[in-house]
Amino acid sequence: MHLCSIFANLLDNAIRASKDFDGGWIRLSSMVIGDYLFIKTENPSEKPPEKPAPGRGYGTRILSDLTARYGGSYLTEYNDGIFTAMVTIQTAG
Repeated sequence: MHLCSIFANLLDNAIRASKDFDGGWIRLSSMVIGDYLFIKTENPSEKPPEKPAPGRGYGTRILSDLTARYGGSYLTEYNDGIFTAMVTIQTAG
């Protein structure tokens, strides 16, 4: 269930960010390396994300909490019009 929540929140954030682009796109990739699962989304964005409006931003908190729970991390990056979100979680332990 937690893995589904991670994918759902990453994709929901990417969909919201890219919906304003004509021909918007989302790239989702995942792989297991050793004892870690890496999940990455990329999508176009006109500007870096701002602080969430009141009542928003729960997905980011959920991602941070779940990755911490599974010995991983949640990182984001904005570069040249592309927003990237990366989740890393431990799969064995």
